[in-house]
Amino acid sequence: MIAAQLKAMLETIVPPDGSAADGVRDRWDSLTKPPHSLGKLEDVITRLGGIQRSHFPEIGRRTALCFAGDHGVVAEGVSPSKQVVTAEMVQNFVNGGAAISVLCRSCHCSLKVVNTGMVHDVDHPSVIQMPIARGTANMRRRPAMSEEQMYRALDIGFSLARKEIEEGAQLLVTGEMGVGNTTAASAIYAAVTGMDPEEITGMGAGLPESRVAHKAEVIRESLNLHRPDPSSPRDVLCAVGGFELAAMCGVMLAGAVFSCAVVVDGFIAGASAVLSMLFHPGVRDYLIFSHSSGEAGFDEVCRRFSIDPLVDLNMKLGEGTGAVMILPLLDCALDCYREMATFDEAGVTEIEI
Repeated sequence: MIAAQLKAMLETIVPPDGSAADGVRDRWDSLTKPPHSLGKLEDVITRLGGIQRSHFPEIGRRTALCFAGDHGVVAEGVSPSKQVVTAEMVQNFVNGGAAISVLCRSCHCSLKVVNTGMVHDVDHPSVIQMPIARGTANMRRRPAMSEEQMYRALDIGFSLARKEIEEGAQLLVTGEMGVGNTTAASAIYAAVTGMDPEEITGMGAGLPESRVAHKAEVIRESLNLHRPDPSSPRDVLCAVGGFELAAMCGVMLAGAVFSCAVVVDGFIAGASAVLSMLFHPGVRDYLIFSHSSGEAGFDEVCRRFSIDPLVDLNMKLGEGTGAVMILPLLDCALDCYREMATFDEAGVTEIEI
């Protein structure tokens, strides 16, 4: 994928079908309950109706696309884990022992694990091998990615999402694995919002609190070095992003292009979501923000971008776990929408407004 190709694809994005959404809303109002008494669950099913252009949306076929990549900035001591942990956890994913693996089984969600650029190899037939490099460059010293690498990473996510949609996926979930990627995500948020890195930088995967200030300073120095244009997702990704972050962004862009809802996980996937909306504001209509991350500053990011996550479980694991966790909520909401009786069917006097 090159810039011109991406631009052409994004120009095909159209808003969800308002008429279909109105039809879903009308059915909700006809069911035996007070108006809007199921709150956000009514809203998200109404949005799904508009996205799928159907009065009866479905999410029976869903896929979690989990992208793995390493970050050169780990050399600056911003993570308590060594880069080999990225590969070890990917092995755990495909062996079925990680949280995302368990949740995908429990929630009947297909899991696809993609190597976008790890330092260490994982030789397993279930890992989709699409490495760009053995990790990004150290953002504190030079841009994390070249423009060519950035577009390759976008294309990985875009192409895999397109394939899943063409094969019948009705809902996509984004997930990630990469030691150091909370540093990259924090840098993205700081770049696009102008927030001080100290406001948005947390402990990530168990960094001692005494080292968080150093992590924030690494981000500050990286942004001062590159000075990416905050309105340019291309600039920001190249300066401080990650291969897996760009790939998730590509999934979200594909969801908007091909009219498929994408469920966004928390802090790290949220950074990709913010960038996807900068690529094209229409992408927002196709994103479902699953949960409010327990990572530092995420509530402020949500406020600034008018993001309203469905739940707040104080989760900050990543992997896509928070996004998969809300799938049963969506299933329950759809069951209510499909199976509840209308006032006429139940012989209940309708509420007068």
